[in-house]
Amino acid sequence: MCIHGEVARFCRPCYLSGNKTPKKDDELIVPVSSLLSFWEALKKPLPSLAAAIRKQRSQKRIELEEPQEAPQRAVGEAKAKETIVYTVRHGERLDHIDEKWITTSKRPFDPPLSSRGFRQAKEVGEKLLKDSVDINVIYCSPFQRTLQTASEIAQVLKKRIKIEQGLAESIRKEAVAKWEEKEKTKWPLLKLLTEEEIKKEFPLVDFDHKSTAQTNFPEEEQDLYERVVQLVRTLSSKHGGQSILLVSHQTPVEYLAFELAAGNAQDKYVSYCCLSKAVKKEDDSVFKLEYQHEDQFLSEPERGLSYS
Repeated sequence: MCIHGEVARFCRPCYLSGNKTPKKDDELIVPVSSLLSFWEALKKPLPSLAAAIRKQRSQKRIELEEPQEAPQRAVGEAKAKETIVYTVRHGERLDHIDEKWITTSKRPFDPPLSSRGFRQAKEVGEKLLKDSVDINVIYCSPFQRTLQTASEIAQVLKKRIKIEQGLAESIRKEAVAKWEEKEKTKWPLLKLLTEEEIKKEFPLVDFDHKSTAQTNFPEEEQDLYERVVQLVRTLSSKHGGQSILLVSHQTPVEYLAFELAAGNAQDKYVSYCCLSKAVKKEDDSVFKLEYQHEDQFLSEPERGLSYS
């Protein structure tokens, strides 16, 4: 997992290199040279737990949650209620297309969306509206790009947003340890938007909501997996018979798909603003994916990028 919150093999190269001289910025949280060294250490993918975790969970779900045949309903009996979970990754990140952004940012670990990212997010809302999807609740990660993505969707659907720490991206302990060893200093605390900044920029956020889960950075990939799995179980149970939308990051969205599909999801790339839909009927014990990481509805889907 790199500092961008992406699985190393999926992340675009960390754009700045030691051969470039970034602009000086006295307000940077940490020196640009330190950021570069942290990202340089992450260019070579480290063994990921993702595949092993998915395999283990798949086997366990099959053993513990073998779907039972639904009981027959009497003629004229009401149709079973469906619990529907939609997941979406945030839109295109500004730091993935503007290599100079990181050199002047006061929050280098919390990039915003690009203009294309805003369009992608709005198009997710438009697709859901066109499909007559009635979303009851929108939950999103506390990072700026997910708040912006959720806000664009919420404006189209005329819904409120609830911030969920459990949907946050992950910053891996191993990556932080390597950076600290090289820089001979402590990794700085992750700086996100303050509550006052969120209130000013995102009026659709519901501040009466208290996050179901908490996230501590840095963390192991196993910690990320467990918090995401526990969160989707809690929220889907809380909103039984309703439709919810979870706005998160690449790896959490990947894990959500495998959990919701009882381990039977495809090993499919999680692109910007890709949308997944999982449905559980009232008589079923597990969710079934109707579609996974789809982005064909976007006018500018993520295509042709070079990944490390």
